[in-house]
Amino acid sequence: MIIGYDLNFDFNHSDLNVKLKILKNDFNSSNWQAIIKPLDFKYDSSALYFEISILNNLDSSNNSLIIGHHFFNDENDKTGLYIFSYCSKKNHFVNLPNFTFYTLIISNYPNSDNYGISPFKHISKISKLLNFIKFNSLKSNPKFISLYSTKNKDGPIFIKQKTSEIKIKCINVNCNQDDRICKSNKFKKEDNLKYA
Repeated sequence: MIIGYDLNFDFNHSDLNVKLKILKNDFNSSNWQAIIKPLDFKYDSSALYFEISILNNLDSSNNSLIIGHHFFNDENDKTGLYIFSYCSKKNHFVNLPNFTFYTLIISNYPNSDNYGISPFKHISKISKLLNFIKFNSLKSNPKFISLYSTKNKDGPIFIKQKTSEIKIKCINVNCNQDDRICKSNKFKKEDNLKYA
């Protein structure tokens, strides 16, 4: 069952041919903090992608667990998936639990105003104010965000969405700190991360 709303949805389109596809990937990965997995489809910027991770067992050991992910392009121009786990209580990476990762792909959606793909821009504080005004003048702010990297070398990425902006925090997994994680500035110079 899919629950949602679209104020611009028109049932009277004679060419309405919306397609739904659900991909299911099971992960039994208790000894890994991150997994890089090729998926069996090519990325299509005109489709909508919604993802969710569902734990096999919910108990007190994973009540502060975050399973993060982003998509990437592999060397064969196929889509890949980078998944990692993080404990918000310990503020550190932890081993992934057993879980199932679902991807809902909606293609042939008639209203292109409801989705798109945009690069992240690294801007100064003055430009940030101008972008704030521009972002608020858009007819719709993004409600859902999927991260998509055009290169497969990227590690764990966190996103922070506010009303006027979307920020990314890249994490350095090799910083050798036991009590905290280390931020990485790799996307300040490269423009290879996009959101959809």
